[in-house]
Amino acid sequence: MIDHRTFELHIFDLDDTLINTRYSYTVAQERAVRAVFRQVKSEGLSQILPDLKWLCRQFGSGKPDEYFKALITSRSSILDPGPDSLQKLLEAYRHEFDSLLCCFESAKDYLQLLKSQGKTMALVSNGNPLTQVNKLKRVGLIGYFDEELVFVSGNYPPSQKKPSPHMIKEACRVSNISADKAVFYGNNTSDMLAGNLAGVATIHYNGSTELTEGIPELAKPSTSIDSWKSMLE
Repeated sequence: MIDHRTFELHIFDLDDTLINTRYSYTVAQERAVRAVFRQVKSEGLSQILPDLKWLCRQFGSGKPDEYFKALITSRSSILDPGPDSLQKLLEAYRHEFDSLLCCFESAKDYLQLLKSQGKTMALVSNGNPLTQVNKLKRVGLIGYFDEELVFVSGNYPPSQKKPSPHMIKEACRVSNISADKAVFYGNNTSDMLAGNLAGVATIHYNGSTELTEGIPELAKPSTSIDSWKSMLE
């Protein structure tokens, strides 16, 4: 077990580490389909929703226009879409997603504690830069990360997206804090691999996902936590 209090630089993943992104978009997708296609009965929804989940994985959660369009095309016989169905789906989805997105319990309290202790904090996240910054604003986290210490993969070549260690190394370089004095918090094997390759300590937050068994040592975290509240004790 590592002592997180000894680190000077605390680097955080965003989605499903600090905020409940997966839950928000999954619930928002289902609510959008139910709202726009009210005529579809339960048995129809039981066929559509697994398709939607699969399509979301293929296109990526950040591309609702693409996976909703594919759903409408592939399930037109059940959905009976009108000419503006896609736009209605997108509007309903975005409204629901915005209303559902929030920080995990005590995440903000932990950031506030680090801030009060004078620690340096950075964000390293895969995704679209504008989208990720808007998420930070929406949940009230934007003030905890200086602009120059927010690293989002959309600003870099695809080869530098996590699990590449590039952005984590950049966080160390820009903050002028060596890797041995830094720790990275993430929620999956890609995060842990990126942190370990960068030479920083790694903490796996498993409030939303768990690491699978049988992973190589290089992708294992230095330690795991069950909740952000445990970091306040």
